[in-house]
Amino acid sequence: MQTSFRLREADLEKVEYIIKKDPRVNGQVSKVIPTAFNYCFEAVKDYREVIRQGELLCIKDEVSHRKLKERTVSFSVEKDVFQHVQKDICDQLGLIKPRISFIVRTAILALCVSLHNEEGGQVEVVVQSIDGVSIIKEIADLLISEVPEDRTRLLKIKKILDDEK
Repeated sequence: MQTSFRLREADLEKVEYIIKKDPRVNGQVSKVIPTAFNYCFEAVKDYREVIRQGELLCIKDEVSHRKLKERTVSFSVEKDVFQHVQKDICDQLGLIKPRISFIVRTAILALCVSLHNEEGGQVEVVVQSIDGVSIIKEIADLLISEVPEDRTRLLKIKKILDDEK
């Protein structure tokens, strides 16, 4: 499968990190995405964990902040590798038909997280204060509401709580 992908600013940061840390790409932007897909095909078992770690990933200090000249990257990935990675992402994240850009970004993130973990990178944990009283009030409002959207939100909260057990 051959296609192209437009890199966002956050993607550029991850691509530069991969170029710097992964010898398999030989410093070539065009090899980053196929390498990421091959890594996902061979090694990634839990995309929820990849996304969780990706949210905590802090690599800004480790990239040179040089601007890549090309924002659009052409790449080629074997069709069966792409389909396998896409199926795993869909199954694990409960998606039906995600955009190719989401699949590509998730593969890049997975490789980035792996490289960061291999070298013992520090994960920056951000502590966020939570107003428990207002959360309980909102949940109480959802419980007494007759609006279908509120029932859906309540079921989502229940699912999150069930997943944590």
